[in-house]
Amino acid sequence: MISALKKVGVEEVIFCSGSQNSPLLSGLLKEFSVRSHFDERGASFYALGRIKATKKPVCVVTTSGTAVAECLPAVVEAYYSGLPLIIVSADRPKRFIGTGAPQVVNQAELLSSHSVVSIVEGDGYVQFKLDSPSHWNIHLEDSTPSIDVEILETKQKTEGNLNQWLKSVKSPLVLVEKIPSQYFEKTVTFLKTLRAPVYAEPRSNLFDKIPDLIVDEIIDHDSILRIGSVPVTSYWRSIPETIKVASLAGPYFAGIDREQLLLNFSDEILSSPIVSFGFKNEGRKISDKTDFEKTVNSIPKGSRIYFGNSLPIRDAIRCDLAGQSVEANRGANGIDGQIATFAGFIKGVGGYAFIGDLTFLYDLPSLTLLQGEECKIFVINNKGGRIFEGLPKYQKLSEEEKKIIISEQKFNISEIAKSFSVEIVELCGN
Repeated sequence: MISALKKVGVEEVIFCSGSQNSPLLSGLLKEFSVRSHFDERGASFYALGRIKATKKPVCVVTTSGTAVAECLPAVVEAYYSGLPLIIVSADRPKRFIGTGAPQVVNQAELLSSHSVVSIVEGDGYVQFKLDSPSHWNIHLEDSTPSIDVEILETKQKTEGNLNQWLKSVKSPLVLVEKIPSQYFEKTVTFLKTLRAPVYAEPRSNLFDKIPDLIVDEIIDHDSILRIGSVPVTSYWRSIPETIKVASLAGPYFAGIDREQLLLNFSDEILSSPIVSFGFKNEGRKISDKTDFEKTVNSIPKGSRIYFGNSLPIRDAIRCDLAGQSVEANRGANGIDGQIATFAGFIKGVGGYAFIGDLTFLYDLPSLTLLQGEECKIFVINNKGGRIFEGLPKYQKLSEEEKKIIISEQKFNISEIAKSFSVEIVELCGN
């Protein structure tokens, strides 16, 4: 197992203690940087933050039983974010499955909906994908099995010509979310040559790269070229049928339920486009009206900033993000594991997080992962899930229904945070 992890590039392991996985620990300590955490869900999201920071696969090792199920939320996020999270679960001998013996569940199926699952009983092999989570479920007897690894092909076969599509449109708008790191510089060059207006979302990290191409709003267009992950903006899910759509997708998800030209990133596609649209403006306007915007804009350049779901990542589009390294969990877009992911993202270098009050309360145990880190968490405390108030369907609810949907909370967040020795600053909801 050690050699398999090294072969796929693992350098860090998060170990969640248990009886069944304890025989694995001594070998892991000899070969990897190992961190212990008591909560499998937090450990898995922390691993996602480390993957985002290091661009390398990270492994979480769990014991048997429900411990494996706790990894599912992070595995789902990794699946839709295209991240190589590896879950190694130590299982009881296979003959005990179905007997009701302690800590024996059918754990090989727990993560199968969103990961490549490999079951090892005795010597065998496991499978690994570069842009997807993998689950290695190991039935342990008296000794650790010998495991070989098979690295699976990750590229989707796509058809279509982006240059032909660009020649067929007159006024495209480019929507850019997170760009795969290996294609970032090539994408910047591509956009500089294309010279079409760019609506750059917070994780694009483009604000100081192409300032004369970036627009503040969805301007008039006859077509949309999406680059990177699925966009945050709600416009992406309500594009008129008259608008032509193409996606240079990474990870490879369409993100909408309509026909479009869907392509993988490649050096060939990002070679110099044969069309240039000649767009130029004076750059985006930065808002400084709210406490949230003022605070984000005041953060030192070159910082790592993490925005939580649901409101912070949306509100960040109005802020000055030039020169910052921005991250968020925008695969499944859940509010779980946000503190843990932030902790992994800023390990050893420090950073800032902006998250909502319910998001903060949801992941309290993960504040332990921030011990010793130079960081600050800004909690937008609007006493519940106020994002729902902006939805048309919310206005049709009864007062009792609205109260339930909002999940109003009245906790003293600053007091809760003191016991974790992590600096928390509360911002009023706007």
